[in-house]
Amino acid sequence: MCLLPKLNQIKKKTQTIATFRGLNERKAIADGEFSDCCNISLEEYPAVSVMDGYTQYANSTGYALPDVYVKSKKNIMILNDEDQAGNHSVTAYQTSINSFGTATVTETLIFNGASQEFMLHDFDIYGDKLLILRSVNEEMDMWIRGLVWYKTAATEYIDLSQLLGTDYSFPSGLLTFGSRVIILAGTQIHISYFNDISAAKWTTYNEDGVENSKCAQQIELLDDGNFTGCVNYRDYPIVFKENSMYMLLGEYTPFSLSRIDSVGCHRPNTIAICNGKLYFLSKLGVMEYDGGTPELISQSINIDVFDKSNQYGCADNRYYYIGKYIYDTYTKTWFKQKTNFNVVQPQCYFNNSLYIADSNWITPEGESAHEEINIYKSDSGVSADWYFVTKQFHEYQEGKKIISKLIIGFEKDSTTALKIEVSLNKGTFQTVYTWNGTTDFVKEVPVLLPPCDYFQVKVSGTGKTIVHYIKREFRVLGA
Repeated sequence: MCLLPKLNQIKKKTQTIATFRGLNERKAIADGEFSDCCNISLEEYPAVSVMDGYTQYANSTGYALPDVYVKSKKNIMILNDEDQAGNHSVTAYQTSINSFGTATVTETLIFNGASQEFMLHDFDIYGDKLLILRSVNEEMDMWIRGLVWYKTAATEYIDLSQLLGTDYSFPSGLLTFGSRVIILAGTQIHISYFNDISAAKWTTYNEDGVENSKCAQQIELLDDGNFTGCVNYRDYPIVFKENSMYMLLGEYTPFSLSRIDSVGCHRPNTIAICNGKLYFLSKLGVMEYDGGTPELISQSINIDVFDKSNQYGCADNRYYYIGKYIYDTYTKTWFKQKTNFNVVQPQCYFNNSLYIADSNWITPEGESAHEEINIYKSDSGVSADWYFVTKQFHEYQEGKKIISKLIIGFEKDSTTALKIEVSLNKGTFQTVYTWNGTTDFVKEVPVLLPPCDYFQVKVSGTGKTIVHYIKREFRVLGA
C-alpha cells in the first residue's frame, strides 16, 4: 500500500486598516497612522478624505519686507496690505445675517496712506461695532496710541497716548469684556471704566477719592516679562506671558489675576478657540486648555517652536491650524497642510473660508532678490493635490516569511488623478498604479508586492477622493 505525503496548505489571511489615525512623525507608529501626509483629513471618518483647494486672494511684493496678512475675530476680518514701497492699506470686512438668513459682507477702509505711518495692533467688537487699537506715527518717531470706534452715527477717536505712552514699545492685545475694554501693554493690564471708553475715564481709578465698582483699573505684573496676548474664553479673559497664563476674575472693580499654569504663549498669533477648547503654542509645543491643566497635544509631530515661519495659527469649527499642521479636534489627530508653498502661514477663518499665506523669495531676471507674500482662500471648486505615506510594514513574523498583496479601496468624487507608489526595503518609491481619468475608475486597486523584508506605500492624487480602507492579504510561509 502506497501512502501519499500529507501537505499542509498555507492559508491566506487578511488584515484590514479601516480606521485611519492621522499623522505621527515618530519612528514607531501604528498601522493606521501616517508617516507623512498632505492636504487630507478625517471629515469622512473613519475614511480619509481630501481638503479643499485654494484660490489667490491678495499678494504683495517688496524689496524690503512686505507685510500682508488677514486676521479675524468674531464676524470681522481685517486685511492689512503693506508692501513697504510706499503703499499701505487696511480694510475691515464684517458679516451680518439679513432677514432672509443669508450673509452679507460690508467693507470699511481703516487706513490708506504711506507705509510706516500707521500700525494696527488689535481689534474686537464693542457694542456690536468694530473697535481697533492703533498707533499713528508723528514726527520724530512719536507714536500716538488710540482706539477707533466705528459707531453707526459717527466714528469716535479715543487718544490713549497718555495712558500707553508714545515710544516704540507697542501694546500687545485688545479685548472687549462685557461693558469693559481691556488693553495689554508691557507688564500692565488696563481695564476701562464701566460702559465708558472715553480717554479721561481710562485713568478714573476712583471718584471723590473712593474706588467704586465702575472705576477703571490698572494691574501690573512684573514676573515673566511683558504680556504677549489675550483671548476671551468662556466669558473669562485669559492673558498670556511667555511662560505663564492667567485668568482675569471679576465683573466689577476691583478685578484680580489668578495664575492658571506656568505654561505661556510666546507667539500670540497662534491663540485660537476651536470646538469649545483653547489652543496656543507654548515653548513646549501646542497646548490644549479646557478649564483644567493645559495639555501638550503635539507630542506625535515635530513642530519647531523656534521657527517663526510655522507659528501662525487659527481655527474653524473643527480644525486648529498652525504652520503646516492641522489638528482635528473631533478625532484628536494631526495632519499636514498643503506643502507646495514655501512657507505656510494660516491666517484666519472667516465667512466659511480658510485664509493662508505663503512667503517666497524671488529673483526676477536682472533684478535683486525680494520677498513675495501671497494670501490664498480655500475654495471647494479647486482640486487639491494630496498624498499620504503609510508606516513600514514588515514581511516577517517570528522567524517566518510573509508574502503580501495590498488592496486599496477608493471612492471617486472629483478625482482627476491617482497614483500608488511602493518602496521596498527602504528604497526609492516606484510607481505601481496610475489613473489619469482616461479609463474607468477602479474602486478597488490590487497591488502585488515582490518578496521583500519590509515595504511602505504612498498614495497620492488630485481632487476630492475618499480612501475607505487598505487590505493586506498575506500568507505566512514555513520556517
